[in-house]
Amino acid sequence: MDPEQKKILRPLCLNLRHILEGYYDSDDTWHAGDLEQRLNSLGVWWERDSLPAEDLTHLSPEDCQARAV
Repeated sequence: MDPEQKKILRPLCLNLRHILEGYYDSDDTWHAGDLEQRLNSLGVWWERDSLPAEDLTHLSPEDCQARAV
C-alpha cells in the first residue's frame, strides 16, 4: 500500500474505532461508543450482569430476537 494512503487511512480507522468502541479522553473519562450504547439498550453490560430479558418490556420484536442471539 502506498505510504500516502496509509497516512490517510490510519487516523480514519482510529476515529471509526472510537465511534464504535468508545474511548478514554485526556481526563481518563470513558466515553461509550455506538456499539456499547446499543448493547446497553438491549440490557447487556460489560461491567455488570445483564438485565433479565423479561424486564425489558420496551424492546421491539427485532430487539428481542437480537437479545436472544
